[in-house]
Amino acid sequence: MQEAAALQPETRGRPGGARQVRRAPESSRRIIVQRGDSLSKYASQYGVDVQSLIAANRLSSPNDLEVGQVIMLPPENVHRVEQGETLFSAALRFSVDTRSLAVMNGLERPWVVYPGDELLLPPGAKDGGKVRVAVRPAARARPAETAAERAARANQPRLAVNGPAVKDFIWPVEGKIISDYGAGASGLRNDGVNIEAARGAPIGAAAAGEVIYVDEEVEGLGLLVLVAHPGGWITAYAHAQEALVKTGQMVAQGEALARVGASGKVTTPQLHFQLRKDGDPVDPGPMMPG
Repeated sequence: MQEAAALQPETRGRPGGARQVRRAPESSRRIIVQRGDSLSKYASQYGVDVQSLIAANRLSSPNDLEVGQVIMLPPENVHRVEQGETLFSAALRFSVDTRSLAVMNGLERPWVVYPGDELLLPPGAKDGGKVRVAVRPAARARPAETAAERAARANQPRLAVNGPAVKDFIWPVEGKIISDYGAGASGLRNDGVNIEAARGAPIGAAAAGEVIYVDEEVEGLGLLVLVAHPGGWITAYAHAQEALVKTGQMVAQGEALARVGASGKVTTPQLHFQLRKDGDPVDPGPMMPG
C-alpha cells in the first residue's frame, strides 16, 4: 500500500497550478422528459441519485414529471482541498473510499493533493466536516517482543464474532484507561482514549461495519485500522502490532481487527481508540457499556 503521501498534507500549492475538475457544459446536463421516463431511470443512466435530481430541479416529488419538461442534471460535486487536508482526510470527510476517490480523479500513486486542488466527488457525497487525525507525542522506540510475550500472544483467545452490546458500540478491548478523552495535564488533546491491554490481545470491532484503512502511515499512531459504520460513524484502532483484516472487508461487531501492540510513538502495549461522528471526535465513554 502506497498511501503514505496521501496521509501527509502538502503546505504549498501544486507546482504549475492547482488541478481543476473539468465541468460539463450546461447544455450537456439538459434532459427533455420523454414518455415513460422517471427520475430513477435518469439516476441509473447518469450515475446521480434521485434526491440530487429533485434538489437541482426543485421538484416537489420524484413523480413530478411531464412529457417535454426540461430536467437538469446536477452540476459536478467538487471539493477544493484546504490547508492541512490530504486525499485520505478528504475521503473520510465525505465518507468515500480513498482508492475510489483517487481513481475517480485520475490520481496516480502516491495520490498527493495540494491546497487549492479540486477533487471530483460522487454525486451524493455529503460534507461531514474537516477531519483531523490526532498525533501522539514523541516517545522511545518499542522494545523487541520477548519469548514469553510471544507465547502469551499465541495463547490469547479471540473475541466472539458477535459480542453482546448494551448500546450501539462495545469496548474493543478490556483494560485500564491510561489516557482519557480531551485535554490532558500537558495541554495535549486526546481525540480518543488509550487503553492498557496485554500485548497480542485481540482488538474487536466496536460495531459492525466496513474496514476502510489498514496501514501505519499516520505519524505516531503506528499500525492503524479504521472502520466505517452506518450513520456517519468511524472508529479508529491504533498502536496495533498485527492486523487481522484487510481494506474493504465487512466485519461483525466484536470481530477481531488486529492485535494489541506498542507500534507508533508509545512504549507499552495499549490501544488508542477513537470514535468519530461525521468527522468530529466523540468521547467514547458515554457511548459504551458501563
